[in-house]
Amino acid sequence: MYNCLNVGRRSIGKFLKLTLILSREAVLPDVDCLEFVKDCIIGGVTAVQLREKGVDWRDTSVKKFGKELKNLLDILGVPLIINDSIEFTQYLNAQGVHLGQTDYDLYSARKLLGPDKIIGASVSSMEDLSRVEKLDIDYIGAGAVFKTDSKRDALVMGLETLSIVCMASKYPVVAVGGIGLTNTTAVMNAGAHGISVIKALHKAKEPLFTAKKLRYLVEQEVV
Repeated sequence: MYNCLNVGRRSIGKFLKLTLILSREAVLPDVDCLEFVKDCIIGGVTAVQLREKGVDWRDTSVKKFGKELKNLLDILGVPLIINDSIEFTQYLNAQGVHLGQTDYDLYSARKLLGPDKIIGASVSSMEDLSRVEKLDIDYIGAGAVFKTDSKRDALVMGLETLSIVCMASKYPVVAVGGIGLTNTTAVMNAGAHGISVIKALHKAKEPLFTAKKLRYLVEQEVV
């Protein structure tokens, strides 16, 4: 396990190997969400991104779950990244935020969050990369690499574009979108620093062992 006290912008690279993008609605029925997260981390997940599309972050139940998740991750030494919401990042004192191209102005995000919080930015093309490379961010989320049901309107960039983005980016590139056991090696060979997954773990019958297999594939030497 990692130590959350040591999670900072300079060290974020080591926490971006295997990110669980957590969507509570996607967790299998009758599975406790926090237990699911714990199993994934024991298996090898190195960061958790909370993705709650269409929810009101001010809702009492959402805030309660956010606090419970943050407490668990602090105990396990894994950073929490909030998807889309700077306000919820501040409320939970999460380690960082991940923002899409239309979610928030990245320059303003840094001003609001200060110099120490982690900021990730989504890109799906070289044009997107050129827009964010000059900004004060910490990593790139590149995708969708493959077609994905989690975001059906996402532009599919493919391995070739991913490879170009990885070569051009001065920031660590985390690949996302349709990634699982069958294509992780190809994604890593394209130059990705790490991967983010939703379905590969949410739909796994044994998420702990699936996370272990994914982490193994991520850590293999590029061929």
